[in-house]
Amino acid sequence: MYEHNIFKIILIFLTLAVYIVMVAFNAGAGSGLMKDVFLQRVGNLSDKFNTNITPAGWTFMIWNVIFAWQFLWLGYVLAGICRRFLIPALVFLGAIALTNHIVLFISYRALYLHGEWFDKQRRVDLWLIRIFVQNGIAVYATWTTIASLLNFAVALTYNGNIPNGTSTTVCLSLLAFEVLLWFILENFLFDKYVRYTLTVYPVVFVALSGVLDKHFNEAAPDGNNIYIAVLLAVACALFVVRVLLVIWRHFKQPFYSRSTSKTSFPLA
Repeated sequence: MYEHNIFKIILIFLTLAVYIVMVAFNAGAGSGLMKDVFLQRVGNLSDKFNTNITPAGWTFMIWNVIFAWQFLWLGYVLAGICRRFLIPALVFLGAIALTNHIVLFISYRALYLHGEWFDKQRRVDLWLIRIFVQNGIAVYATWTTIASLLNFAVALTYNGNIPNGTSTTVCLSLLAFEVLLWFILENFLFDKYVRYTLTVYPVVFVALSGVLDKHFNEAAPDGNNIYIAVLLAVACALFVVRVLLVIWRHFKQPFYSRSTSKTSFPLA
């Protein structure tokens, strides 16, 4: 029976993660959203450093084709992993997690565009959106992401004939990568969008605590038991740092000035 190479699977998911980061950075550089990282937009640089072989602006639309094509072949490769043991629950939960992240993106973007107006005219609504809407969706997105990893471990173990311990290690490593990546993105790249979203880490606490409660062997803990405990401790430490950063930035680096007032809702 065909058996998957676990290291190739890890490499595929690492490639997907790099692709997502690359697309995010390119979008930020092209749109000017990441002003803290990119001092100028790509188009502005092209105009500033023009040469006799610099093409017209429309030609750079080929980047959309390039990224779309990379997305297609990555999808094909990911489908190759699951082709022999694809389970509907994994696909369904993965789709839910993806749509939750898309909804979060839309909410963050909209509030970023209209946040100053809310701060001046509807400050209570501003905080209700942050606390109930964005943190609520973040809870759902985080849990469905973890549930997707759980189902991925089930698929690897019971349909892919990969040892249970190895499947667990792979999924824990993916979770660790996601937690560390989120910590970096939320604190250093997307703070202006996600500053007041704090419910990601408590969901991770609940999930890892439940696993420890069921599987931890105090007499003779195995490698994954220790891995889970360390990951839980790291997540707790990151959460503490995150809360302290949010409190400090709230008072030292507020988003909006109280010196001006807008009376009409912005349309764009």
